[in-house]
Amino acid sequence: MIRVYALLAMSALSAAAEARTLYEWMDSFNEREQAKLTAWVTQTAEGLSDLMGPLPFDIHVRFHRREGRSGPVPWANTSRGYRQGVNFHVDPEFSLDRFLADWTAPHELSHLTLPYLGRRHSWFAEGYASYMQYQVMHHMGVLSWGNVIGRYRERMAKAKRGYDLDHLTLPAAAPRLRAAGRYPTMYWGGAVLFLRADSRLRQESSRTLTDVIAKYVACCRMRRQGISSLIRTLDEVSDTSVFSEEYSRFSTQSGFPDFETALGELDRRD
Repeated sequence: MIRVYALLAMSALSAAAEARTLYEWMDSFNEREQAKLTAWVTQTAEGLSDLMGPLPFDIHVRFHRREGRSGPVPWANTSRGYRQGVNFHVDPEFSLDRFLADWTAPHELSHLTLPYLGRRHSWFAEGYASYMQYQVMHHMGVLSWGNVIGRYRERMAKAKRGYDLDHLTLPAAAPRLRAAGRYPTMYWGGAVLFLRADSRLRQESSRTLTDVIAKYVACCRMRRQGISSLIRTLDEVSDTSVFSEEYSRFSTQSGFPDFETALGELDRRD
């Protein structure tokens, strides 16, 4: 096993501290492949930082080689705990443009802007990262806003068609969906919560969800919080009750959550 470390300064958090992206090569990658993969993650991390603020810790990125796959990133997952980062399983034969057009890095890096909330609340965390992935890609210039809205509508509509637990709220249905391997339904059902919060923030305060997350990252990301505490903090940071109200709706209204009204508003307001 070959391990090579590369350091990239992302942003100065203070005169004495600087967050870095640290790369670890778990399999053999040549110099050309390493340059391409670090360029991909660097551009994505810079887009995330520019949109939602620099993270107050180093990001540890591990690359695993997975050749002969149908896409550039067949699998990835975040690493939490003392070291926070992402494990990327990649096929380096794909071009840099194909990597940049893939949603995986924006999704996984978005996870790191919130604390780990535990398996029970994976619908919330995955819904958040799914919603944010296209916001990051839009900010990077990879997707137009029309593409973002179109992808949201397509993913959420497909999740709604696959939701057959109408007697349950989305949070209550999430363990069954996860146990059955119906992850896209759970992810994009959860993403509706953040779509609705984003839409309301834009209507009621002329701010966006990414504006609120940027403030949260700057003030509070290093706190150890459960979901209730996190939602209270997001309300405080946004000076609204949007997050607690939308979370309450998710927790009490059965069936797949409505998304068309919020999506239409988001489309009109950007």
